[in-house]
Amino acid sequence: MKLGVPVSAQLKAVARGEADFADPDLSGASEIAGLRARYGSRLHSSPGPLVISAFLNTQLAPFDDIRVRRALNYAVDREAVVRAFGGPDRASPSCQILPANYPGYRPYCPYDRDLAEARRLVAASGTRGTPVVVWTRASYQRSFSHVVRALRALGYPARLKVVDDLTYYEELGKAGVRNVQAGYVGWAAALPSAAEFIESLLDFVGRQARFSDRSVEREIERALDLQQTDPLASNEIWTRVDRMLVEQAPLVPLYNARAAHFVSARVGNYQYHPLWSVLVDQLWVR
Repeated sequence: MKLGVPVSAQLKAVARGEADFADPDLSGASEIAGLRARYGSRLHSSPGPLVISAFLNTQLAPFDDIRVRRALNYAVDREAVVRAFGGPDRASPSCQILPANYPGYRPYCPYDRDLAEARRLVAASGTRGTPVVVWTRASYQRSFSHVVRALRALGYPARLKVVDDLTYYEELGKAGVRNVQAGYVGWAAALPSAAEFIESLLDFVGRQARFSDRSVEREIERALDLQQTDPLASNEIWTRVDRMLVEQAPLVPLYNARAAHFVSARVGNYQYHPLWSVLVDQLWVR
């Protein structure tokens, strides 16, 4: 194992067969696309524990109306967001709160892109024309420009406020929840547990998006009660909580980030853990 090797040097060494494994996650999107085109199945891409979303302040216009929150979920072009982030080997479009491959996760997306339905909801809300400012970290500017584009398509004069990556959450705090309508949130799992992921995310959403819902809270209490004695039944409830949150729409989930790994021609038995990444001790070389 060699540490501190630049990503480009890692990739060249694996391509030449001088090394057997490299993690190209920090390389450019075009470089990853090139690996896929040239080496095919030697590039492994798996959904990771990180979901990128836009939070919506449910106490500020226009997002205090659930119809508008759902309209934005219908309007945003998640495929375009994925392309902006780097393509299908770096991200998968998602409508959900939970990341893929996690306890409680079952594929669910009621928001196939539908501008006609989105505009119908906005018209019914009577909020068309409300100015909207969307906050984002600088490194996610390209992705979040599509959120602004969707808002403009729905008739909202929207603009993007770009904040330095390192000071983003500090600046959010200074602005205060009464002054931020929408913004970036990236949530990564600390444990392979739906309870940990959803509860910690809802803590943020409750503070920043000012969202609370008693029916969701009751389901969470039921899931927590069963967590130790009947984890399968508990996970069924977490699945329901995930869907309830999608339908209440305090967030606009955009994509589930993916982990990309490049292996040499002689490597087999690649295995990926959704929290701990590649299981290096399971690889074999011929």
